[in-house]
Amino acid sequence: AVVSTQSTGSQHKQDFWDAMSLRYDLELENRPPTCPCGKPNTTEHSLSCALGGYVQLRHNEIRDLTANLLKEAGCRDVSREPHLLPITGETFKLKSANTANDARLDVSARGFCSPCPHGQDLHRRPHL
Repeated sequence: AVVSTQSTGSQHKQDFWDAMSLRYDLELENRPPTCPCGKPNTTEHSLSCALGGYVQLRHNEIRDLTANLLKEAGCRDVSREPHLLPITGETFKLKSANTANDARLDVSARGFCSPCPHGQDLHRRPHL
């Protein structure tokens, strides 16, 4: 059976039952006993582990929804997880900045701030 959802059009049966189990605090079925991070795969751990838990799944759903909305809004060249250019000596104030050579964005799009038919930038338009 397939359950309709608004964001993706359909939802896999196991995803539906997992969501219902989480909602009503029931034990998840068919879950591996050990998480890919090596820790016991409890429900609490699955909801917070960035490596093998539902955090990654929720992140991907939001990423995909954002990309789809950007396409519907008329943006061009919408892509998921494009690679960033390698760092060539730049420094960043925040220690959380990803400086790895394989760093990626979640979503990129062109034309978000300037959807004008002639490609004009909104900041260059004459004031009315």
